[in-house]
Amino acid sequence: GQKFNNFYEETKYLAEIEVRRRREAGLPVTIYRPGIVVGDSVTGETQKYDGPYYILRWLLRQPTVAVLPVPSGADLMRVNLVPRDFVVGAIDALSTRPESLGRCYQLADPDPPTIDEAIRMMGEATGRVVARIPMPVSFAKAAIDWVPGVYRLMQIPSDAVVYFAHPTFYDTTQATRDLEPLGIRCPRLADYLPRLVDFLKRHPEISSQAMV
Repeated sequence: GQKFNNFYEETKYLAEIEVRRRREAGLPVTIYRPGIVVGDSVTGETQKYDGPYYILRWLLRQPTVAVLPVPSGADLMRVNLVPRDFVVGAIDALSTRPESLGRCYQLADPDPPTIDEAIRMMGEATGRVVARIPMPVSFAKAAIDWVPGVYRLMQIPSDAVVYFAHPTFYDTTQATRDLEPLGIRCPRLADYLPRLVDFLKRHPEISSQAMV
């Protein structure tokens, strides 16, 4: 009965359904559900700029005081970002452990920041004072899709807006429990966000196009 914001989300749902069917038929599987994956927490390196990078690039194109539409409830809803080295390291480690067989792991931040906190961090990392403009998600999406010049100015796809207004909290109990003895933890966004921004500044040639 659930709905999807786009076909990308639906394909992940359908893929997991198929994996679970094969598991019931006897195939040994482990399911990994990453949060929104961003660049490396140590080097900042990434192969494409999407997700939160749309907002970071929008802030960097503005003067010291930057304007950003924000959804209502930004102080309550959370955004779950995970660096790629955490996701790769977690899958690499868990895939060798017998206890991971048949389990589903939410590879997400166990203590994600609220949208409001994430915006503040992005402002600090980009050297911007962010002037927040409260705006319903539906209005923001409609403006991007239908008002001439809005997308050209902001360069933020309307589909990306919903991920910053998604009232979901991921249960990382199993992942935290099984990764803790292996010394693997999801780093805090505040600790590595400046590295993401530094890489973004040094590599403006990277785009949001799909990796091929």
